[in-house]
Amino acid sequence: MLKEIKKIDKMSHNKKIKIDMKKEERTKLMSFFTSNLSGRVRNFELPATKALMPLYESIVNSIYAIDERQQKENTLNGRIMVHIVREPQQYIQTDGIDGSINDITGFIIIDNGIGFNDANMKSFLQLDSTYRIEKGGKGVGRFTWLKAFRKAKIESCFENGNQWVKRSFDFMLGQDEINDSLIKIDELKDNKTVVILEDCLSPYKDKLPKVQLINVNN
Repeated sequence: MLKEIKKIDKMSHNKKIKIDMKKEERTKLMSFFTSNLSGRVRNFELPATKALMPLYESIVNSIYAIDERQQKENTLNGRIMVHIVREPQQYIQTDGIDGSINDITGFIIIDNGIGFNDANMKSFLQLDSTYRIEKGGKGVGRFTWLKAFRKAKIESCFENGNQWVKRSFDFMLGQDEINDSLIKIDELKDNKTVVILEDCLSPYKDKLPKVQLINVNN
């Protein structure tokens, strides 16, 4: 997994990732978590040495989403992209040699899986969900997000019946309700779900790699 992240970081270093969002009038449909989110995250144990666990969990979620879609579309070519978000360039002096460092502050994970359809959204709101337990899913990935990051942003575009729709919302502590609205959108070439993990928190940020994750072969 770390080798793949190294390759991804090389491609995405210093790139700005943009998500296209159309401005549309809509009536918000708000949904609520089935139990106390803040309490569950507070009691969830995530050692600082496992600072990359939220990223791994996000990638696993993408794999599950692609697998779920492939059960209906067996010719689907599943895709997962990860972009590493870093702070502006900084410089340090080490043993007389200038070295550049860019602290990692977040990750962007993009896949073309089944999307945040109604079944997956219902599972997301159930903090004790067993929706993917038969596949080995423990249902705790989103707890790692909020343990190590200030906020997660989710935007998912997928085909719902014969209509393309978008579901987008922010996920953060202190917010017990989720904007569960589905917006009709123009037809897309493929499904697209984007998860943005923003503003890595201490002590996890301090444990993320301080140098560019690239193998240099002479």
